Amino acid sequence: MFDAELLAAFDSLRARRRPLVIACVVDTQGSTYRKPGAAMLLAPDPDGEDDRFDGLVSGGCLEGDLLEHARAAVSAGHALEVTYDLRDPEVDALWGLGLGCAGLIRLLLVPAFPEDEHAPLDMLAACYRERRPARVQWVVGEGGRPGRGAMRVLAGGTEYRWPPDDRWPAGVDASVDADAGARLIAHDGTQILSVPLRPAPRLLVLGGGPDALPVWRFARVMGWDCPVLDHRPAYLAKLHAAGVSDARLCVATEPPPAELLADCDGALVMSHHLDTDAARLAQLAVSRVPWVGLLGPRARRERLLADLPADAAASLAPRLSAPVGLDLGGEGAASIALAAVAQFQAVLAGRPGGHLAGSPGSSCPHTVEFDR
Repeated sequence: MFDAELLAAFDSLRARRRPLVIACVVDTQGSTYRKPGAAMLLAPDPDGEDDRFDGLVSGGCLEGDLLEHARAAVSAGHALEVTYDLRDPEVDALWGLGLGCAGLIRLLLVPAFPEDEHAPLDMLAACYRERRPARVQWVVGEGGRPGRGAMRVLAGGTEYRWPPDDRWPAGVDASVDADAGARLIAHDGTQILSVPLRPAPRLLVLGGGPDALPVWRFARVMGWDCPVLDHRPAYLAKLHAAGVSDARLCVATEPPPAELLADCDGALVMSHHLDTDAARLAQLAVSRVPWVGLLGPRARRERLLADLPADAAASLAPRLSAPVGLDLGGEGAASIALAAVAQFQAVLAGRPGGHLAGSPGSSCPHTVEFDR
């Protein structure tokens, strides 16, 4: 629901004291660009001269129209629902969109105002910024109390509600399940959309050489948290000069900081220094980091694993991808970084990383010839 792009947009717009609207996908049928739980942020200008939206719930086709609905939600002072049903090609053409997706998408638009400190969006931003897993529940559809657009955030043992005086009906699931996806709950004639709010994926890069920069850039585009650790101050100085905000000094004999490893989704070992990489693999072997990528050829991998204690090598083996990366072809640091980041994305999504046009792992059915 909330990601790094929306957090940055929220911080910027909140500082400007703009009324904001969060548009959340409630339900879909057929083929749609985004699925339930996806969200975007809209900042409609009353005069229509400084409209802004961040994030997408379609491929950019519906967002202009959504700004008009967001303007209506701000004017009304309460949440609205919008449904786009483009399953009929004639209706699609009538809209003038020509999407060809043949899908239905239903959205909830909830306004937030500066005089209320942009509640309830402020709580979503705080959870995401502090990396607190939570579950967000929105009231949608018709029904009794609480009213449409009411929200509660369940984070650990705490519960936050907006509006504060709304009484949530008993019996609605209040558990925080980080692994469960978005789902609609029907309760006494009222529909409640329950959506997980997960921290940004964290890819820990262990090695700050020149090829670490494209990894960091790709990771940031994906909205991931991507700290970089290295034992060489000169490399770190170059990363800082290039805009890498979280590059830290960490000597090879010291494990990465515990707060980085605690909720780390993956680590990429790429110092290009044999002894340092060996130390990092040994440290990761006793950690709970679920995925470890190792840069370098197979012969180097075998040498590094042979030098590890047997129990460490056995612990690391099920989590290790070496050589790291999907087989994308190409040469140079950017191609290698793209392959590594693509594999990590596939791991996060639980996908094999094959071609969408065929069976997973199948060869590409198309051949493209380039004139040289």
